[in-house]
Amino acid sequence: MIYSFFGLIDRYIIRQFLFGFSFTLILIISIAITIDLGEHIDKFVIHKLSVKYVISEFYINFIPYIIALLGPYFVCITVIFFTSQMASRSEIIAIFNSGVSFKRFLFPYIFSSLLIAIFLWFSNNYIVPETNKKRLQFENKYIAYQPTHSSDHIHRKINDSTFLYFRIYDNVSKTAINVSLEKIIDGKLKHKYLAERALWDTATGTWEFQNYYKREILNDSLDKIEKGEKLKMDFELDPTIFVKRWTYIEELTRPEILDKIADLKSQGVENTAEFECEHHRRTANCFGIIILTVLGAIIASKKIRGGMGLHLMAGIALCSIFEVFQKFAISFAIKAHLNPIISVWIPNLIFILIGFLLWKKMQEN
Repeated sequence: MIYSFFGLIDRYIIRQFLFGFSFTLILIISIAITIDLGEHIDKFVIHKLSVKYVISEFYINFIPYIIALLGPYFVCITVIFFTSQMASRSEIIAIFNSGVSFKRFLFPYIFSSLLIAIFLWFSNNYIVPETNKKRLQFENKYIAYQPTHSSDHIHRKINDSTFLYFRIYDNVSKTAINVSLEKIIDGKLKHKYLAERALWDTATGTWEFQNYYKREILNDSLDKIEKGEKLKMDFELDPTIFVKRWTYIEELTRPEILDKIADLKSQGVENTAEFECEHHRRTANCFGIIILTVLGAIIASKKIRGGMGLHLMAGIALCSIFEVFQKFAISFAIKAHLNPIISVWIPNLIFILIGFLLWKKMQEN
C-alpha cells in the first residue's frame, strides 16, 4: 500500500537498495561461515559433531551475530555499489535533469535505510542476544573456552544501611581481597569491618572474614576496636553475580540491560557505563545506518574517474573511521566517566556534520 505512493524512480531505488542489501548479506555471511568453518572444522571433528548439529546449534545462531556486527557496513557498501552503477550509466544525471532535487533524490535512500534500521534495532535488542547465548555456549564448549572474570573495585549496597567493598573477587579460590563492610544509620557510621580477605563458603552460602579489624562506634567520643583471625558474617551476597564471561553483555536483551542497570544502581554501584553504553549503542548504531546511507549516496552519486573502485574505497574508509570513533567514545565513557549517551552519539553527530558539508558541496556543484 505504502509502496504505491512512491514514484517510479523511488521504487527503482528502493528495489535496488533492498535487493542489493539482501545480496550483500548472503555474500558476506557465506564468506564469514566459510572462513569460520575452515578455522574450526578440526575441533568439530575432534568432538565428533554431526553436520546437522553444528548448523542447528552454531551457524544458525552465528548468522544474526554477523548481521548485527556488520549491518551498518553492509548498508553503506550496498548504497555505494548500486549508486555508483547508476552514476556510471548516467542515470543520476538524467534524474537531476528531469527536475528532481538532490534532497528529493535522497528520499528513497532514507526510507529504505529507515526500514533496515528498524529491523536491525529490533534484532539487536531482542533476537541477537538470545541467539548469542546459544552461540557463545557452543563456542565455550567446543571451540575455545572463555574464562570468567570479576570486575575490580566492587561496591555493593547490601541493604539500606550496609555497604560492602571488594578490591577484587577471585572465583577460583572463592576469595575476595581487601574487604570493607560498613553499617551507616541516619548518616552516621555505626561499625566498620576491614579484612585482608573474605572467603565464600559455597556449601553454606556464607562469608568468612580473615585477618579482620572491627571498629564499633559506641558514641561520639568512644570507639571499640576488635581484631581477629576469622569471623563468620551473616550478610547475604552471592559473588557469582560478579563472575561473567567478557561476552556476557552480548547475551542481554534490552529489558535485561535496563534491569541490570537498575539493579546495580540499587546496590550503590555508581559506574554502570558499560551497560549504559551498550544500551544506547544499539540504538545509535541503527541511527548510524541512516547517516552512512546518506553519506554513501552523496559520495557515489557523482561520476568520477576511477568509478566504483574509488567509491567503494571511500565508503570502506568512512565505515572504518566511524567504527574507530565509536570505540574511542565508548572507552572514554567507561574509563573517563564521560556521559554514556553523549559518548555513544558523538560519532553520529560528527558524521551528520560531515554529511551536511558534503551535501552543501554537492548543492554548489
